[in-house]
Amino acid sequence: MADMNWDPSFARRTTFFQRNPIRELLRLSVRSDMISFAGGLPAPELFPLAAVRVAAAAVLADHGTAALQYGETGGVGELRDWVAARFSRPHLPLGRRHVLIVSGAQQGLDLLGRVLLDEGDEVVVESPTYLALLSAWRPWGVRYLPVRSDGEGLCLDALEPLLARRPKLVYTVPNFQNPTGTTFAAGRRTGLAMALDRHRVGLIEDDPYGELRFDGVALPSVFELAAKTGTGGRLE
Repeated sequence: MADMNWDPSFARRTTFFQRNPIRELLRLSVRSDMISFAGGLPAPELFPLAAVRVAAAAVLADHGTAALQYGETGGVGELRDWVAARFSRPHLPLGRRHVLIVSGAQQGLDLLGRVLLDEGDEVVVESPTYLALLSAWRPWGVRYLPVRSDGEGLCLDALEPLLARRPKLVYTVPNFQNPTGTTFAAGRRTGLAMALDRHRVGLIEDDPYGELRFDGVALPSVFELAAKTGTGGRLE
């Protein structure tokens, strides 16, 4: 069947596929004759190889069989307990059932798209936004609604008319946003939580860089603020 024309067999969603820019950036990054500033790759000389080697040896020595065996699809239970305890607050108690371990942000975004988005749904995104998010959800046939942002984050006055359309979700990177590097001001976070509650619109708060701060005080997440003010619903 090597000469078969497979085009008619492809799912309709493949019409939304585009060349993935992240894949192209990584392909160029491995070239020995190039120093690429396009992708956010960590400095390899800073990898803690010795510490990882010790940790891996300890895991195999103490939990070898369990470490190499199939486990819960949600992730190792003890790790989920640790993550839940790490992010719990007095007003926001988290448990193992609230945590899902994924292989990276892209898998998490893909899973969210599969669960929450239908073809034709509208999603509000910052302009500009994380480009790999656009690639992750585009195959589901969603329509992106860009909203203006400035040095203090997403502009709430520009967001209000879009929320009035009752989009399915708002997606944002509140800390050191990719690609602009901006961080939401405290007032913007509170205002966003209140606006989302008022319009009953869900938020995907992507925070890969929140703990990489070099100075200043870490700000509470929009999720934390919503839980504290009672605007974020109830965890089950």
